Amino acid sequence: MAAAVLFLLPISLFGQSGAGTIQGTVQDASGAAVPAASIRIVNDATAVAVETVSNTGGFFSAPGLNAGKYTATFSAPGLKKYEAAVTLANGQVLVLNAVLTVGDTSEKITVSGETIQLATYDSGTVK
Repeated sequence: MAAAVLFLLPISLFGQSGAGTIQGTVQDASGAAVPAASIRIVNDATAVAVETVSNTGGFFSAPGLNAGKYTATFSAPGLKKYEAAVTLANGQVLVLNAVLTVGDTSEKITVSGETIQLATYDSGTVK
């Protein structure tokens, strides 16, 4: 009898877990997709982090997140980090699009070295 009741339940009930998803795109200031951008999404209450990367079209998705407040940080080489605070509800698909701007290019690289004297002579006479 219990098995018969299970068949009468709508299929959609089995897929509902209450978990939400944060997804969106990562672009640069010109609107171009930023592939392989690092995305770190941290639950503010538990400090549990989920990490993912954007695909070649700049799209990312972080499914299976519990309801709560999150801080999302986006980064890519040569671009400034972008951070956003969001609140995710049960079962919500939250769209979060990030625009990364060009980073600070005033980094200073110092290369140092010393010369090594290969041979020394005590006098001007070679024997």
